[in-house]
Amino acid sequence: MMKIKKVAASLAVSAIVASVAVFGVSATNAPAKNDSLGAEATTPMEVDSIIVNDSISGRKYEHSFSIPEHYGWVKVWVHNTSSEEITVNVTQGTLTGNSKLLFKVAAGQTGTGYASSPWSTGTHWVSITGKNSGDLSGSLSVKLATTQAELN
Repeated sequence: MMKIKKVAASLAVSAIVASVAVFGVSATNAPAKNDSLGAEATTPMEVDSIIVNDSISGRKYEHSFSIPEHYGWVKVWVHNTSSEEITVNVTQGTLTGNSKLLFKVAAGQTGTGYASSPWSTGTHWVSITGKNSGDLSGSLSVKLATTQAELN
């Protein structure tokens, strides 16, 4: 009787493994994408904090980051500890490229900007300037995700 239970348990595990291999079942809530054969493949949902509390100082702040494939959703968080309002501009390609996100953060406040749709892969730039060209202070974080919901 014990041997039958072990065989049944072994068969159940084998069936689960086979389901994963054949149907692309995943333990994560992963978005599916099609491969070249038309079969479903899974990619784990991921979030990547590519800039974390980077210090903002000086009269102007500039920092580049790269968006890899499947990470088009972007969140930019800025804590402004300076005495004047700052403007945060994120551009694509170069510092003077196409503006993707633009927002202002009052002195002593925190501001967050979100991509309204997935952005293209490649280099992007964050540029921060003060209202009156004064000294900046604070911190910046940038988070990338595979879906918009993951940015919260």
